[in-house]
Amino acid sequence: MPKFQKHLQRLRKPEAIRDAVFASSPYVLRRAFSTDPTVQQLVQAGPDVVADIEKELADGGEQLPDITLACLAYVLWQIAPDRGPALLAPLLRRMLDEHGPFFVHFATHLLRQQARLPVRPLEMVYRRDEMTEALRRFG
Repeated sequence: MPKFQKHLQRLRKPEAIRDAVFASSPYVLRRAFSTDPTVQQLVQAGPDVVADIEKELADGGEQLPDITLACLAYVLWQIAPDRGPALLAPLLRRMLDEHGPFFVHFATHLLRQQARLPVRPLEMVYRRDEMTEALRRFG
């Protein structure tokens, strides 16, 4: 069993993340993540949690709720942004048109940051062309 499995199982239920279901934008959701105890425990664990997140995404990431995927992208952005493109770009490419409004913006934000493209830290909302530009940078 992965070391952080209990934490990741809790995140599969967006209503368990403090104030997440009330978020009206990616920026507000980011603030909710920054105050949630479970999310912060994962962030504090640092790079040790990356392997567990990678397994979580590989074992059916596309079926996870949008807020959960956004949360995993947030944790990666906080602890291992250099690993984000490899883990998130394939998922983002498949989900660009099909998934909810949060994950695509969190993943795009991380990818754009790693590609040294302009980001919007106070909004975290990106147009379709900005999303595909970030994806192009990572194959």
